[in-house]
Amino acid sequence: SIFTRVMPRMFPAAHAFCGQPVHMKLRDSEGLAHCLRMTLVHELTVTPFMIFPAFYMSKEFIQGSGDASRALSKARDNALKDNFQSLKIFLPTNLVNFTLVPTRLRAPVATVAGSLWAMLLSMTRGASEDHGSTVDLSEPPRVMPSSL
Repeated sequence: SIFTRVMPRMFPAAHAFCGQPVHMKLRDSEGLAHCLRMTLVHELTVTPFMIFPAFYMSKEFIQGSGDASRALSKARDNALKDNFQSLKIFLPTNLVNFTLVPTRLRAPVATVAGSLWAMLLSMTRGASEDHGSTVDLSEPPRVMPSSL
């Protein structure tokens, strides 16, 4: 797993950092730096090059023709906006995950956050071309009073 095998090897100080009490973490600049780098590596590699292509390929397989090149084209077309939206959620989530959550629990925390993100992504990018528009989460929803 990326969280339990790859990242701890790339950022060894982050593993020890996670086991420390909070007051010691505040003084461990190397451990904090490793956690920050780990977050950036994840957000600049895993999300844009694994998560979004997988989402668009799944969407194309389920709703479209199953054409992988079409799915990857959609991923490229939406990359900037999708990644910006992702950073708003996962930058703080992964900072907490990598600095406060024990290594063995990082994958479950990431899974829960990822599931929530998948629901949001499906709301914003999940509608098929012939089934209407998608939801725009850049503005808060408006609640309209109903007449009884």
